[in-house]
This record gives sequence, structure tokens and C-alpha cells, in this order.
Amino acid sequence: MPDKTIATNSTLRTKYLNLVKEVFGRYRAQVVRESDYTEQDLGDLFVMTKPDDDSEAPPHGTVVLIPEIHEDSHEEIYTPASQLAGVIMSAGAALSVGVEEPTYPDHHSWLPNVAADSKHRPDVIANKKKLFEAEPKAQAGVAYQLYVLQVEKAPKAPAFVWHRFPAEPRRTHHVNRNDDAVNTDMARLIDEQAAADRIIVYPVGAYHLGSVHNKTSLLQRLSTLGWELEF
Repeated sequence: MPDKTIATNSTLRTKYLNLVKEVFGRYRAQVVRESDYTEQDLGDLFVMTKPDDDSEAPPHGTVVLIPEIHEDSHEEIYTPASQLAGVIMSAGAALSVGVEEPTYPDHHSWLPNVAADSKHRPDVIANKKKLFEAEPKAQAGVAYQLYVLQVEKAPKAPAFVWHRFPAEPRRTHHVNRNDDAVNTDMARLIDEQAAADRIIVYPVGAYHLGSVHNKTSLLQRLSTLGWELEF
């Protein structure tokens, strides 16, 4: 049975979350250094938990909200994005990845569609082209780095299949929706995936995040469902 101890052992869990936060800081610093984004634009990583009724028990759920840029032409950002994805993957079978603007090329992969190159995306979905060959700028996105590691580079006979889920309803056509409606859907879909032996990581556009005092932010929408800010 795949090992999910990192989600239930408080020492291992804290070590993992602190490492993700540390490496995120390097990614953010490189984005700010190389692009037009400011530190304020990108914001901070947030960890939220859904407490168990038993105060002595591990949290019923953990979600790591990672603000990201979806694409960029500055190659200096690509390595920090890849390194952050690699650290995220170290949670192993306990890891669950939420996917923003999901498309569904097969039964488990859920490819993000944010800032997608519509000219090449059909070939990527059909496995005729590798994502980063077709869309080099996508290497700046943590979500895309995770997709490549979990789907394109996954072993043919893996010990387990990486858990990926749509953190936003799949759109069959473009629909204009306000941020409050989108964030409400995201919070609901994240909440549905909560489990004590699971760490949810959600790379998402920074504009979805914000203070818990911002009534339309994803953090606020999660808090209304019982999630609490850990850091």
C-alpha cells in the first residue's frame, strides 16, 4: 500500500510544508527578478487545514495554495519552477494536485488550460507533442511542471498513480464568470478532496488568493467551509 505517512505524522508534515514554503520563496524571488511581476503581485504561499473534531487528531485536510505565473519567456525562471515542483512531489502518495482550468486528455491526467497556446494544445492533449516542446513558456508555471513530472514523465508501471483533480469546473466553452463564483467553485472542489492522509497542493493564479478578510478570495471561501489558516 502506498505510504502516506507524511500527511499524518506531524513532524514529517511540518518539515515538508516548511520546505515547500522555502523553495517557493526562491521561485518567487526569481520571478520578481526576471519578470514584470512584483512580490506584491505574486503574493505568498498559504497553508490551510480543516481541523478534526478531535483536537488531538491530525487535521482532516491540508491544502497548500501556491500563487504562480502560468507562463513566461525568461528561461531563468524555469529551473526554480521545476525545483519547486520536485519538492512538492516529495509528498509521494499523500500528494493530491488541484488543477486550474482543467482539460481532460485521459482518465487521470487533468491538464491545466491556463494561458494555453491554442494552436499547439490539441497536439499536446493527443500526446503528439510534449508540452514544453510545444509551449516552452509554460515551463515558468508550477502547475505545468507538475503535469510534466506526473503525467509525461511518469513510469510505465508506477507504484501508484498520482492523484490529480479538477479544482475548477471543466469549461467546454469560454464563459465570463466573476472571481467570487470561480473561487466558490474552487473551494467546494478542494473541500470535497479533503482527507487526513492527503496533502492537497494547488498552484493557482495569484489573483484568486488574498487576505482572509477579502470576502471574495479563495481563502475566504475555504474559511466558510471550515478551513483555518495555518500559515
